[in-house]
Amino acid sequence: MSGWRYRRVKTFDTALFLCHAVLVLLTWTLGLSVYRAGNITTAVPDKSFIYLGTIVTLYCYLVYWSMVGIIVSIVVAVWALCWLWRYPSRRRQRNEELERERYRLVRQGQDVHDQMRQSNGMLAPMEQLTLNESAYNPYLFESYRECTICMESFKEGEKVTALPCDERHYFHSECILSWSERLRNCPLCKKPYNAKDIKKFNRKFVKLAKKAEKRRSSVLSQ
Repeated sequence: MSGWRYRRVKTFDTALFLCHAVLVLLTWTLGLSVYRAGNITTAVPDKSFIYLGTIVTLYCYLVYWSMVGIIVSIVVAVWALCWLWRYPSRRRQRNEELERERYRLVRQGQDVHDQMRQSNGMLAPMEQLTLNESAYNPYLFESYRECTICMESFKEGEKVTALPCDERHYFHSECILSWSERLRNCPLCKKPYNAKDIKKFNRKFVKLAKKAEKRRSSVLSQ
C-alpha cells in the first residue's frame, strides 16, 4: 500500500475510533442523567440503570451504523452514476473509432481500385494488331502459334498485343490485360513493363506489321 493511501486509511480508522468513544461516553452520560432524575439515591446502580444504559447504547449504535450505511449507499450510488455516465461515452467513442477505421479501409480499398482502373484504362486503348493470314509476317508471327497465357492458338481476326521486352512476345489483348491486373512482367521472359511502354511499343509494332503487309502485297502483285 502506498504512503498516502496508508495515511488516509489510518486517519479514517482514528476518526472512527474517536466517534465510537464519544458515542459511548455520551450514552453513559445520558444514562446517568436519567438515573439521577428518577430521585434514586442509592450509591450502587441497580439493574434498571444497566438496562437503560444498554438500550441507549444499542440505539446510538443503530443510529451510528445507519448513518454509515446511508453515507456508503450515497457514495456507491454516485460512483455507479458516474460509471453509467462514462460507459456510454466510452462506447460511443469506441464506435466512432471503429467507424473511422472502417471508413479509412474502405477509402484505401477504393483508392487501390481507382489505381487499378486507371492502369487498366491505360492498357485498354493500346493499339492492337488484327491477325490476318493474308497479312502474315513470318518474322513477327512465326515465333508462337498460341497465346502462352490462355494456351489457345491464335486465330484469324483476333487482336494481339506485343510487349516491349521483345516484339516476338505477343499475346491475346484480353489475356495480357487480365494478366496485367495481377502482374507487370512478361509471361515469357519475366521482364517488367508498364502501360506507357506497351502503348509506345505497340505503335511501332503496328507500323512494322503494316510495312510487312505492304512488302508482301507488292511481292504478290509482281
